[in-house]
Amino acid sequence: MAVVGLQETLEALANGQVEELLISGALEESHPQLEEVQAILAPELPDSEGGTKSEDPRQASLPDLLVTKAKQSGATVTLSKTRPCSNRSAVSPRSCDGASKLAIGLLMQKHVQDH
Repeated sequence: MAVVGLQETLEALANGQVEELLISGALEESHPQLEEVQAILAPELPDSEGGTKSEDPRQASLPDLLVTKAKQSGATVTLSKTRPCSNRSAVSPRSCDGASKLAIGLLMQKHVQDH
């Protein structure tokens, strides 16, 4: 099973559901600045007051946060040096354009056993 997108990827990482994180090299280009992240997804980061107990959004580099969260959970991190959808013959041009604009993070979720 896989999820695509920054928010979905961060949520899966925060829930410990990631086995392998495949991250686009274009992600740093498309997200060079610090961005707001929900406190629940990165509670270890300080808020604007310097504390970690509030529900206020945190400022983070998304590429750094994705890799850090993956490493903390024991997930394998694979960096793709090509831009997403570089092989347009395998993907429809329309969906490919959307993916390359997002500079997606793709991950594989761990299998959860039913009890």
